[in-house]
This record gives sequence, structure tokens and C-alpha cells, in this order.
Amino acid sequence: MDIDANAAHAALKPLSEALGMELEAFADSAIRVADANIVRAIQLVSTERGRDPRDYVLTPYGGAGPLHAVKVAEELGIPTVVVPPNAGVLSAFGLLAADFAQYDTLTRKVLVDDAAPGIVREVFAEMAARARKAFAAYEIEAEPAFAPTLEMRYVGQAFEIQVPLEADLLDRLTVQDIVSRFAEAHLRLFGFGGTDFGPCEIVSFRIGALAPPTELPALHEEDTVVRNADTRVYDNGAWRDCALRGRKDIQAADSIAGPLLIEDATSTAYVPQGWRASVDSHDNLILRQDEG
Repeated sequence: MDIDANAAHAALKPLSEALGMELEAFADSAIRVADANIVRAIQLVSTERGRDPRDYVLTPYGGAGPLHAVKVAEELGIPTVVVPPNAGVLSAFGLLAADFAQYDTLTRKVLVDDAAPGIVREVFAEMAARARKAFAAYEIEAEPAFAPTLEMRYVGQAFEIQVPLEADLLDRLTVQDIVSRFAEAHLRLFGFGGTDFGPCEIVSFRIGALAPPTELPALHEEDTVVRNADTRVYDNGAWRDCALRGRKDIQAADSIAGPLLIEDATSTAYVPQGWRASVDSHDNLILRQDEG
């Protein structure tokens, strides 16, 4: 898609003038707001669920996701960004490559006592049977893999948390298994609790039945776009000289230092100063902070 720079300038100029800002500084500020919103969204599903984003890599998708990825990673302390091939159509690929899935939920309050493991096995067996019946109706012959989850709370609480279980654990499930897994999840999420904190109860049962597709489409980079030019970008309040490359150009080198713009057929990635880009054997674009 061709971008009309003059039209973009004309659209933003009245807003920048109203705020008394240079056009480039206004546009850069708008991008920072977008980055902050992305950071906040990631925090909702990581730090607020007891997971440290620094333990993960960041995988952006969409045509513009890789443009924001490194700035977002810096805010979260994530040292590595992995941009998959054809990131601009990754969601469409996901629809083709995703497992067939059937989910079921049953609300049933169960106090965690000596009878609880037997009740858990019975309930999940009934839910698994319903899932198999649904798969048969869809003419899916593969035996599904099951992901059972308990929604639990301490007795007297008004909210519950999810406690995943392994399907192969159900046959030998004990009271201690249920209590310890709940206590660990509660402690990780809220910072208090424990196996001796008080009695706990199951509020509802959830199960996911998953079966992989028979054929998995390939996700690899077929882009033949070649770029070997220099350009300039406005970043952090200043214009900076920046190399412009195609993703195929990166494969010929061990790594290329930023500032760098990388284009392919479906997306554009930005590698700021202090980061380097390389490509692995699966055509993933790997962006890492320079050591030191």
C-alpha cells in the first residue's frame, strides 16, 4: 500500500498546531501513547496474573505490530522480540493452524474435603464425554487432548481464580494436590494465602478439548522484496539516520545494528539504536538488545 505523506501531514497538522507542537513531535507523541496502551494491555495478562514479562519473548503480529514491538519490550524489560514470517497475516494463519477446540463450563460448588477428588474425576469425565460427542458431530476423528481447570476460592471469598490441572493427574488426584495447586496460584496472584490459610472450595469446572488439524500450513517467508537504502526516522525527539532493508537482506548477515527499518510483504519492523536484528532458520526475525 502506498502512503500519501502529504495527506498524512495535512491530517495531523491542525492537531499539532492546536497543541503548539512540531508536527513530527506530535506524531511521535501519538505513537508513544499507543505504545503505552499496548504495555498496559500486556501487563493485564502478565504481571497482574503473577507472571513476569521479563521471563518471556515478545511476539508482535499485524502489519504495524513490529513497528511498536521493541519500544513495548523496552518498557516491560523484555530483552528479545521474535517477529514471525508474514507477521501481517499471522492472525489468518492462526485460524488455519489452530487446534479444533471445544470448551465446556459447569457451575457446581464443592468443598475441598476427602470427597472432592472423586467428585472432580466424575464431573470432568462427564464433561469429556460431552466434548467427544461434540467432536463426533463435527466429524473430527482425532482423540482430543483435555485441559481441565478448576475455578476456586477460599471459603468466604467473593471471587475465584483458575487452577489448571493436568489431565493425566485426575486418576490419582488427591486433596493435597487440589489444595496445594490452589494455594500456589493464589499466592502467586495476590501475594497471600497458603495451604494453612483456610478451607477452600471449587466454584466451577472448566474443560478444554483440543485436537490438531490434520494438515498444518507452512509459515515461512516467501518475500522477495529487497531493500538496500538509507532513510531517516523521527524517534525520541530527534531525526536519526536509518538503514532500510528487506527481510531477505537480513539473512545474509549475522546481525544488523539499528537504527533499522525492515520491510517484507506484509509488515514493517523498526529496530532502534541499541538493538540488533538477525533471522533464524525458521525465517523468524530476532531482535535483541545489544549486550552492555
